[in-house]
Amino acid sequence: MVGVRKGAEVQQPGIQSKIRDEFIPRFLGDLAGLTTGGEIPGVLPLDKRFVHRLDSALQSLALVVHDEAVSRYKDSRSFRDNIRAWMRDQGWLVSDEPQAVAENLERLCRLSCYVGVNRMVFYQALRRSRKFRLPKLEIPAHVDTADRLRDHFAGIFHEAKEVTHDYQTILDFDHIDRIPFLTDGVVERWRFLVALLNQFDFRHFDQDVIGHIFEELLGPEEKHRWGQHYTRTEIVDLIHAFCIRKPDAVVLDPASGSGTFDVRAYARKKYLARGALKHADLLRQIYACEISDYAAHLTALNLATRDLIDGENFPRVARHDFFDTRRKQPFLTLPAPTSERKKHGDEVAELRRRISTILCAS
Repeated sequence: MVGVRKGAEVQQPGIQSKIRDEFIPRFLGDLAGLTTGGEIPGVLPLDKRFVHRLDSALQSLALVVHDEAVSRYKDSRSFRDNIRAWMRDQGWLVSDEPQAVAENLERLCRLSCYVGVNRMVFYQALRRSRKFRLPKLEIPAHVDTADRLRDHFAGIFHEAKEVTHDYQTILDFDHIDRIPFLTDGVVERWRFLVALLNQFDFRHFDQDVIGHIFEELLGPEEKHRWGQHYTRTEIVDLIHAFCIRKPDAVVLDPASGSGTFDVRAYARKKYLARGALKHADLLRQIYACEISDYAAHLTALNLATRDLIDGENFPRVARHDFFDTRRKQPFLTLPAPTSERKKHGDEVAELRRRISTILCAS
């Protein structure tokens, strides 16, 4: 892949060199093979084809969002101040230098769109489970503005949170989640993305494949560019072989990135346990910390999708700077177990019934 996102980039000498020396010879070679009856080169498995198509649609969406974000950043002081505050909170280097501003805005738009699509992929994975009865992900015809679309998605994910009694850290909307809905021009692109998601039957994807989708949506080059330093799984597995010697070992990853170390630790402990540890047990023994919202979001997704059937699916992922961790202070907070939430819900219902009885009697 040459990596061209905009037409103007084709004029850059480096891009032209790659097209001339790499892309054209490879394309002509593949075409020659096809015309002589050879096999179709580079046929990808279903999950990788899905990721490639999804990534292409994401780039188109991010470009529209980026153009609007640049305009608002220049014209709206409140928008600019909010964005800069969020960037500082993520540990980004915020500067008034034009090149730095351009890079940060592009990074922000790409990240926000990835978060939104990751949430939708996760929703589709939840629908795959027979345990949860969730409505089909779709955009009705009357949803024709960016504000209506954002509210529509917020309602869908709120319902999913209510049905599953879980996944608040993944399904809740935050400040960054407004970015992909800055302009009405995104509505049709989101509609195309949702249609694309519905073309793939997630019942044909096992848990590992679903986890790999989240990993591969952001490739090694993008992770490195955005500060997520990617480590190959072979190296991670070698490290874990020395460090995780017992199935009940407790693991802490102080800078989790997208969760490669954590997911491979999960796999290592599951292998050593030989079925003795359930999904919830494994999650209770793996802790992660990450300063970046998006990276923490990915870590939680990658761990949660190891088993979407388990009722207590709470990845221990803290979203803060590990160096701010202090003794005798909570490392993170988690939702109450399902049993406790049900008990609390029953108590609230009983209290409401008694109040209603008193009011009626009076």
